[in-house]
Amino acid sequence: MNPSLRTQRLRLTWLLAIPFLALAQPTPAYLIAGVLLSVPGLLLRGSAAGHIDKDRILAVSGPFAHLRHPLYVGSFILGIGLVVGGGLWFLLPLFVGIFSWIYARAIKAEEEGLLARFGLNFAEYRSAVPAFIPRLRPAIPHRWRASTEPKARGGHPGTNGIGSATTGASTEGGFQLHRFLQNREWEAWLGMLLGFGLLAVKMIWAP
Repeated sequence: MNPSLRTQRLRLTWLLAIPFLALAQPTPAYLIAGVLLSVPGLLLRGSAAGHIDKDRILAVSGPFAHLRHPLYVGSFILGIGLVVGGGLWFLLPLFVGIFSWIYARAIKAEEEGLLARFGLNFAEYRSAVPAFIPRLRPAIPHRWRASTEPKARGGHPGTNGIGSATTGASTEGGFQLHRFLQNREWEAWLGMLLGFGLLAVKMIWAP
């Protein structure tokens, strides 16, 4: 993601967290429902983070074989869970609107960068795999799964068509813990614990 977009996202998240906690009216039922909703999103993010080798390999394995943006979808599910956990149902449309506004720009910039780096490899991937609604079966053919070199766009093999070397699609290794840690995905897990922890504290101490 573009650093400026990432900064905007983080600032907006913290800006909205304060009024959210102030208005939240958590109950045991809301918290349980929120956690049950959030966990699948967290697991989806975690699985995706373990398959990403940023700026080196086009991730097409694991959840990326079913949808192009599992990290963003996971974040969306996690956010819905937190809103439900806070008992603020009326905020759901606002959350969906803000999330869509932020991530639409992020996705556009990200896909333009991937197309520039990986050329036709990413173009084929984008045409085969949906952005948000997952396919039940992986959409990537076996011959492409095995590829470790990008398909050139008019340049020499192993280039992106303009002469610069790139690394192509690969599914070797599958999920790897070092990728999960390198991508700092543990921060999402801490964020979930903090968010629901604060809601639980408010439920107990400020009913």
